[in-house]
Amino acid sequence: PVVNRDAVEKAIKITSSAGQAGAFHWFSDTMVRYRPEAFWAANSTVTMDMQLFGVDLGNGQIANFNKKVSVHFGDKKVA
Repeated sequence: PVVNRDAVEKAIKITSSAGQAGAFHWFSDTMVRYRPEAFWAANSTVTMDMQLFGVDLGNGQIANFNKKVSVHFGDKKVA
């Protein structure tokens, strides 16, 4: 379980090609999500840069990885 949530959030950088800001929401002590207030903008790319290696998670746990992932959102779909 993650006790030191602030340290984890500071180690994760989220950028959007559309310039959208968002916020973290913790669903449990092991799962966090980041999203904008509404939907991600159409035809945008969101990059998540997790520089977690060495971050103190609390309870004697230290994160042991870094990872960078980009996701592209396509055209807007309205149903």
